[in-house]
Amino acid sequence: MSGKETPLHPLRRARLSLPRPLTQVQLADFAGVSLSTVERAESGKPIRVDCIQRLCDHFGKDAQELGLQAVYAKPKPRQGVAVALSAQQSTGVTLDASSGTQSSQSSTHALRQVRSREIEDVVNRYEFLHNAVRVGGVLLFTTNDESLHAELVDRFSSALQKPSSLDAETLHALKATTQNYRHLFARGSAALPSLFEAAAGHFKLVVQFLKGSLLPSTRTALSAIASETAQFTGWLSADMHLYEQAKAYFDLAVVTAQEANNDALYANQLGCIGWLMSVTSRPDEALVYLEEAQHVVTRCSAYTLVCWSAAEQAEVHADVAVQTNAEQPDDRNCLKSLETMNSYVERIHPEEETFGTFFDSSRPIAYQGSCYMRLKRPHLARPALLSALSIPESAEYTRAILLDLATTSIQEQEIEQACSYIQQSLALILPTHAMRQLHRVRTIREQLEPWAAVEAVRNLDERLHTV
Repeated sequence: MSGKETPLHPLRRARLSLPRPLTQVQLADFAGVSLSTVERAESGKPIRVDCIQRLCDHFGKDAQELGLQAVYAKPKPRQGVAVALSAQQSTGVTLDASSGTQSSQSSTHALRQVRSREIEDVVNRYEFLHNAVRVGGVLLFTTNDESLHAELVDRFSSALQKPSSLDAETLHALKATTQNYRHLFARGSAALPSLFEAAAGHFKLVVQFLKGSLLPSTRTALSAIASETAQFTGWLSADMHLYEQAKAYFDLAVVTAQEANNDALYANQLGCIGWLMSVTSRPDEALVYLEEAQHVVTRCSAYTLVCWSAAEQAEVHADVAVQTNAEQPDDRNCLKSLETMNSYVERIHPEEETFGTFFDSSRPIAYQGSCYMRLKRPHLARPALLSALSIPESAEYTRAILLDLATTSIQEQEIEQACSYIQQSLALILPTHAMRQLHRVRTIREQLEPWAAVEAVRNLDERLHTV
């Protein structure tokens, strides 16, 4: 037999060249990364920057010596938190084109280096106090009691002047604000741009508190609130179809989760980035984040998040399978992730902290339907989606299922039924200005082009023309 042997990947060579060679599993445990991360790295695929740092620290070598590639390009100097906040100062809604692109490329490692003095350059104390009054008076405390409003203003004003004086009640109020925003979002009770403006202001307020001199326990609790609020603001951004802005907020959520020293929260934010990579058609990057998220949450027994990350992985695997072979997609990875999801559902405890990621026994059937729809198996997707639709849920959840059913109906060439589902979804989408879902409606409409002359399609077109 002739020919040269395939050279070992530098990371594999380093692993096997130690005085006591390590297996991939051992290296993953010692370096604090997932097994899939080691496997990806040794096969020459890119991995997250913070995982590269852990592997480099373990071996005492740099990324080039270990042959490691990053998912994202190295950002330009002084990007990250400061850019994300300063870009929002003028409008509170969008990032400008240049800073948005740079923020979307910023890495977890780079964001770790950003500290309070950078944030201080772009934060206005009076703007925060204004947001505190408006948020407290309108959304947090749904009452017209002027004395209560005055008490809230006094409490926040005092805390801003003396950040170290934050008490348990103030922390509770800040956390409750984020939770109440989530409820409004889930119920479809508020237009997304207005809700985003309030949530972004609330995030800035929490960051302002973090600038102060705080007790370690207070800083930890406040960092967790900042992380949850940044995550929620990122979700709002994504639903408004502002993906670069969403990525900037999710990056902030990762950083503050690390400051909070909360593994489950950190994993949740990695999962959010993975979800964003998925909806922006970057499945390979999505799997990097989702697999790492699942690795972390499995260790800390956060079973709600284990199920959610597995479910999101299943959808990504389904998309990859169809992209690879549209006629006969290989469903094995998708079904394996669904199996993982189902195996952990019964372990979910009702008191688990989920950081706004809702998942219970009603969700698996919806994810199964979505996966079968993606795999173009409508005969399996329809009964699952109809079963999920019968369970009372949030407006966001319902409109997603309706659009999955619309796609399933097109696959079965049930055109009038597809149009009916789209019309029902629009009734939930339009009042909230959910541009991401509206964009999906228009994408589904393109699939209806062969039936453009059908009356149901013409009626749908008339309604879309008014949007």
